[in-house]
Amino acid sequence: MSNYSISQITTKLSNLFNPFANSTLGALDAIKHVGVDKDKDVVVLIITTYTNNPEEVKYLRKAIAKLIKIDLEFSGVKIEFEQAKVLSCQNAKFILIESGKGGVGKSQIAINLAYQLALLGKKVGLIDGDIYTPATNIMLMIPNQTLAVNDYGKIIPHKIKDFEMVSVEFFNQPDEAVLWSKDIVNNMFSNFLYQVAWSKDLEYMIVDMPSLTTEFMVNVKSLLPNSEVLLVTSPSFTSAHSVIKAGNGVKQLGQSIIGVIENMNGFPVSKDEDEYLNTNGGKVVSNALDIELICSIPFKPARTGYLYELDEENGQIFKDLATLISIR
Repeated sequence: MSNYSISQITTKLSNLFNPFANSTLGALDAIKHVGVDKDKDVVVLIITTYTNNPEEVKYLRKAIAKLIKIDLEFSGVKIEFEQAKVLSCQNAKFILIESGKGGVGKSQIAINLAYQLALLGKKVGLIDGDIYTPATNIMLMIPNQTLAVNDYGKIIPHKIKDFEMVSVEFFNQPDEAVLWSKDIVNNMFSNFLYQVAWSKDLEYMIVDMPSLTTEFMVNVKSLLPNSEVLLVTSPSFTSAHSVIKAGNGVKQLGQSIIGVIENMNGFPVSKDEDEYLNTNGGKVVSNALDIELICSIPFKPARTGYLYELDEENGQIFKDLATLISIR
């Protein structure tokens, strides 16, 4: 019968090293419960693991059993393992590209901002958070493929143009509709954060958000409380009106808005539609929300695909946007 107290057991366990997380259990805050069944002389534990690798559980089970049964002389130990949710990119600044409606070019803004930040030498990741209608894979001309998994069970993100990215398109068949419940969609986004092996030195994570979805916005806010928002509008009244609503929602959630981007300025419309569709939507949103109009991007197709190069007018605009983001 061992005479060690719970506090003494906890101290001993705290010094146990977990090579899979490269730290001690104490430093990792991995010891969630310590109890003793005195009648059976058994220690009862709840321990957090930090990878999907079954070898981590196997190693910890053996090391803890040795500590409890041999070093501390208890008759037995019962261990329950639970996996921790840890952002591998926890030091990155998260920038959410949001709007109030589809069709304003959020995805193109997202990929070009990621591209230009990478050209500035920044370590960048991109999440296509528009689960139902993802577009980044098509815009980046990525052929259909399945992402690999590393030795720890984490998904290895796709790398293109010196930035990392992930999208639901990597997990579906081509042209397959996403008919998921809101809970599954929220869980998929959570997996993009916790189950992807993002580089630990990422400085920026760009998130292409879906059109205004209140519950999804609340979920993202809870997962990423310090994220910042770039609002995107087209010049039209309809777009500006929707973005104002989205911006007010962002403010109610307590998120910081960097500013508004007016996309597709000069979009060709008929004479009758001109007044309705070209109404300086960026300025309307800026004035209504009292936020800065950062830039107005002309409606000009990229020379190749959807990414603008630095010798194109829009490429320079995106470079300026990336520079602004990088010095904030």
